Amino acid sequence: MKGRDRTVAEVLVAVAERAGCELYLTLFTIEESGWAECVGWNDFEIGEVMDWLAELHTWCSPDSHKLDFGPLPFEKERLCPPQVWNRIERQEPDFMEATGNEGASFERFYRGATLVLWPRGRTPEVLAGAPLDFALAYLETRLRDWGAAGRPEAERSALVSLFTAVIERWPELLARHSNQDRPLERMARLLKQLADPEVVAGFLERLAECGYRS
Repeated sequence: MKGRDRTVAEVLVAVAERAGCELYLTLFTIEESGWAECVGWNDFEIGEVMDWLAELHTWCSPDSHKLDFGPLPFEKERLCPPQVWNRIERQEPDFMEATGNEGASFERFYRGATLVLWPRGRTPEVLAGAPLDFALAYLETRLRDWGAAGRPEAERSALVSLFTAVIERWPELLARHSNQDRPLERMARLLKQLADPEVVAGFLERLAECGYRS
C-alpha cells in the first residue's frame, strides 16, 4: 500500500487493536459469468448472472507477515463502503458470441486489495462458517504464535473456544472440504500441540456422533 491507502491502513491497525478486532490485508477476487443478450450487430449486454464467486486470499498480518490462511468466500454485502460494488459493476465484461448449441455468454473478473476486519470475539463464528482449510490454517497460526510466546495460560481459553467452534461444525466443514489432503490427521496434530484433554475428548465424541471420516 502507498500514499493515502497506507495512511488509512496505519490508522485502522491502531484502532482495530484498541477495539479488540482482527485486521488483515488481503487480495480479493470477484468472478461473474452467465448468459448474454445480443442487442445489435456484434453488441451484447449482460442477460443473467449464473455463477458468482467472491473470495479473499493472499493474507498478510498488520506487520506484513504472509499468512497461509487460504481463500475465504465473502458476500458483496460485506464490502465497506457499499459504493465499492458500483465500481466493480462498472468493470467491462468479456462477451463471447454464440457458438454451436451454446448461446452468447459473458465473464467478468475483478481483483483488488482490501483490509479485512472483524471483532476478535466473533472469530469462532468466522471459523465455523469458513472453509475447513482456512479454519485449520488459522488454528495453526494461532498455535504457533501461542507457542512462540511461551504458551501463556491466560490465552489458552481463547484457543479452546476456537477449537470448540471448529469441532462443533466439523461435519459441515468436512462436507464442504474438497482438497485431497487429510484434514483429520491435520486436526490431530493441532490437538496434540494444544494438549487439552477436554478438547480432545470433545473432538472424539463429535467423530463418534457423525461417523469417522478422514
